[in-house]
Amino acid sequence: MRPIWWNEAQNHLVDVEPKFIALLEHASTIPWRDPGRPFSSLARAVIGQQISVSAAASVWEKILALSQSSNEIPPSPMSIRALPHQALRECGVSLRKSEYLHALAEYFLNPDFSEVQFLKMGDEEILAELTSIRGVGRWTGEMFLMFHLHRPDVLPIGDLGLRTAAGRLFGNGTAMPAPEVKILAQPWRPFATAATWLLWRSTSVPVTII
Repeated sequence: MRPIWWNEAQNHLVDVEPKFIALLEHASTIPWRDPGRPFSSLARAVIGQQISVSAAASVWEKILALSQSSNEIPPSPMSIRALPHQALRECGVSLRKSEYLHALAEYFLNPDFSEVQFLKMGDEEILAELTSIRGVGRWTGEMFLMFHLHRPDVLPIGDLGLRTAAGRLFGNGTAMPAPEVKILAQPWRPFATAATWLLWRSTSVPVTII
């Protein structure tokens, strides 16, 4: 499921940086993740904090299995709030992250909350709102903007994977400092989301072909 702006983003990126041509060829058959529901999208981002993609996927599959047994697919705020911390820990969630998931569930269960509100807000407004929830930092909010709302111009400069890929392709081979990534990314705008997604997937592309 590609964002509606994907074709425009491809054209823009190859115009401003030829190295994106090889990355686009490599990633052309890789699907974007189904955005799902807002709660499950944020819950996955919380689980993915500071662990590998494969580890996060394994934890999420275990939580999905629990949800399936209670007929809640994807997990709802109510079903997550009902899970004891120990049950979440048995899925591979740390105690602190299980507390974060409960706090996230409480936010979505607030009677004043409406999913529609996100559609009416700008990126920074959404980040300010989400980071008011315990356990939701800027990176988690940026993942929500990218993969749930498909906002086109998100640049998560605090993400180590992005900084590592940027350093590999545009720097000295080591993770590029966040301020340098911010400068490097100026020509990518207003499609920094697409550039970030491609860079994340660039690790299996030989540098010599770029």
